Amino acid sequence: MSDISKRIEGKIIHLDEEGWGFFSSDEVKYERIFFHWSALSKGERNFKYLQRGMRCTFDCVFIKASKDGLPDKGWRALKIKVVDDGGNVEATLEEDIPELDSGDKGTS
Repeated sequence: MSDISKRIEGKIIHLDEEGWGFFSSDEVKYERIFFHWSALSKGERNFKYLQRGMRCTFDCVFIKASKDGLPDKGWRALKIKVVDDGGNVEATLEEDIPELDSGDKGTS
């Protein structure tokens, strides 16, 4: 896909204490969507209050490589807004969200 942006909904599947994480979404199948704390919309809750399982809406854009020969950077979430805190989020995650490898640092 190109770097076209569209507003979609996704679920937080991974958070890192350094201020980044990943979403999954039925609208971008089989891909993790990277986000950084700086992409939270103004007035949204602080990154440290986000939890796995929360549902959010965001602009999803595909970032291409900056130079020929380099891999594309992949999907990124921008203008993030929390729409549902997920209730008991940990209880819903065990069945439907795969764990990321501990060595994964968000590169595509």
